[in-house]
Amino acid sequence: MQLYVDSGDLDEVARLGQWLPLTGITLNPSLVSRTGRPLFALLEDISERFPHKSVHVQVISRQAEKMVEQAEKLHSSAPDKVFVKLPATRQGLQAIGRLRENNEAIKLTATAVYNTGQALAAASHGVDFIAPYISRIDREGNSGLYLCRAIKKMLDNYGFSTGIIAASVKNGLQVKKLAGLQVKAITLSPEIYRKSFTSQLTERDEENFLADWYDVFSGYKLDAEIRNQE
Repeated sequence: MQLYVDSGDLDEVARLGQWLPLTGITLNPSLVSRTGRPLFALLEDISERFPHKSVHVQVISRQAEKMVEQAEKLHSSAPDKVFVKLPATRQGLQAIGRLRENNEAIKLTATAVYNTGQALAAASHGVDFIAPYISRIDREGNSGLYLCRAIKKMLDNYGFSTGIIAASVKNGLQVKKLAGLQVKAITLSPEIYRKSFTSQLTERDEENFLADWYDVFSGYKLDAEIRNQE
């Protein structure tokens, strides 16, 4: 499973990257707005600080024609790194179809997916990723995990190369179940990574192991001498 971090705070991303094998970063207009920075300046900073990471970044128009223009501009900023996110609206799907017809090299992600029909349409257009919003679907009275399972089955049944990047994931149980579904990628906030990929029990065990060592040895070195037993 590829691990993406849903954040525009690049210092936070760097801290997570010290201990997690992150594939890249996902952004949406809300996250970019919170940074208080122009979009392309932020993307340039991402490229400089994380040269080997991908970034999924979203268009900001509601009209297909403008979406196509913005997508092409985003793609040209870093063709090897950028996945352009387009919402799975009628206008968004229309833009996806045009983009795929005009440029097979452009990387596309259909985002804000809430049903299998949207997923089927996006996959048929040849998007690279589909992003179902797991917890937001739950809040609408449905099951995000059930939808994700249905989308995965549909993609497998028809042999689509499209992958799922699960978004709006809010707890460790969802992470566990998504891993069981073998989704291709997941994007989490820094907070959810810290909660879901660490354990206080591990910290406790480490503390106990080291306490036992120090009771016998004179320091925390592998070649430490035995303590004076007199």
